[in-house]
Amino acid sequence: MDQRVHGSAVIDRSQSFGSLSAHGALVILQGPYQGDPAGRQEFYAWLGKAQTQQAMKSYNDSLISYSKVLALNNTRGDLWVKEGIVQGSMKLYNDSMKSFDEAIAIDSKNANIWVEKGDEQRSLRLYNDSVVSYRKAASINRNSTGAWLGFASAYEAQKNYKSAFAAISNATIASPKSASYRYISGYYLLALG
Repeated sequence: MDQRVHGSAVIDRSQSFGSLSAHGALVILQGPYQGDPAGRQEFYAWLGKAQTQQAMKSYNDSLISYSKVLALNNTRGDLWVKEGIVQGSMKLYNDSMKSFDEAIAIDSKNANIWVEKGDEQRSLRLYNDSVVSYRKAASINRNSTGAWLGFASAYEAQKNYKSAFAAISNATIASPKSASYRYISGYYLLALG
């Protein structure tokens, strides 16, 4: 593994983003931007930088970059979700929930936003809250496997295997070619006795 020290971080040069290493991507993203009166190039540069930093688990830097992204465009729910995920990784849970709420205020009909919020709530062991979020996601998109898998995980954590089995059965219906969902269904049947 080719590693180099950059600042205080050790960067694994084999971790590739497209044809660039993570460090190479950051060097390019830190370069000058010219001839962009609408700010699109700057927006996508900051977004790329934030995502690269997030992939490198440089969460503090990623959060700073996402704040720049949101300063340029705060009208996209997916951007607030990305910030919320980083905040959750940093254990800034109240801020994370606020970011998810911003995303929902912008795009309340986006099932993926509700799934991501449910996932964050589930990671905090707020199982009842996560079920509410997954229910909203499933009401928007009945075929949201993310919602059904989230339901199953939340119910399993509460040892409610009957509801977990029902949820994973819906995931199997939404994605019938998934052998792993059938395997998980079997696990829940065994847990039920």
